[in-house]
Amino acid sequence: MPTLSLADPGPEEYTWYFLSGKTLLAACDAYLDVKANPNKEQLAAYFFDAGKCSGVVSATADILGLHKDALTGGWLPEACIPDDEQLKPLIEAVVSYGRDHPEYDDVNAQTVVRYALAEKYPLRTAPCRYLQWE
Repeated sequence: MPTLSLADPGPEEYTWYFLSGKTLLAACDAYLDVKANPNKEQLAAYFFDAGKCSGVVSATADILGLHKDALTGGWLPEACIPDDEQLKPLIEAVVSYGRDHPEYDDVNAQTVVRYALAEKYPLRTAPCRYLQWE
């Protein structure tokens, strides 16, 4: 079970949002396709979607890293992302999690990202920045 954060108001407060889990998953699929096929002609909207994905995932990862103390003990999971981790593995984790959990299609996209990253990068007993990652 992930460690949860007290800083979050609870699921009932997240009834409005810009991106749903389903929209985020589609945007992240675009991101991974652009990364895998850099020479493939794409529509501008496809790159825009890829940017939405990278923005949501990177901003959420930054929040998890910058506000670890404020996020401890609430209802959303925490993650311990290595300092040297790249964006693509985070996005791959979000896509994999989103495909495995279609029940999150209609929730706030940031919630999906937090659950995905908490699963891939669970908290340890030591502070995150001092951990040795395999």
